[in-house]
Amino acid sequence: MEGVIYLVIFGTAVWVAIDASQYRSRYGPPVKGPSIAFGPPKPGDTGGSPVLWFFGCILIWIVAFPMYLVKRSQPPAELLTKAGGVQQSQPWFENGAWWIRDVNGKLWWRRLETEPWKEFVPPAGSS
Repeated sequence: MEGVIYLVIFGTAVWVAIDASQYRSRYGPPVKGPSIAFGPPKPGDTGGSPVLWFFGCILIWIVAFPMYLVKRSQPPAELLTKAGGVQQSQPWFENGAWWIRDVNGKLWWRRLETEPWKEFVPPAGSS
């Protein structure tokens, strides 16, 4: 039974490392991976490297793995800093897309986890 538990921990740690490296490729440099900070990402936070997430999952899986699942859905702080501020809201799903709002009130959206966040521009003539 212990062997199965160790196998699950190792398997999820490998998946986290692979997924964190894909997170980096979605947003480009200087983003390393999802933020390792508790709470919303801070300006200048480039996130934790895939190796850091891997060892975090190996050593303290009960904390690191659930934290990774939450953090992977958040855009990097660098994106939101460029947009004028740190994320104000938690992401929510509506009309087939994920949405967030920054501290300046701008809306950002994406349809798939693999897409970068885009600023929402209302259609011309809408209020």
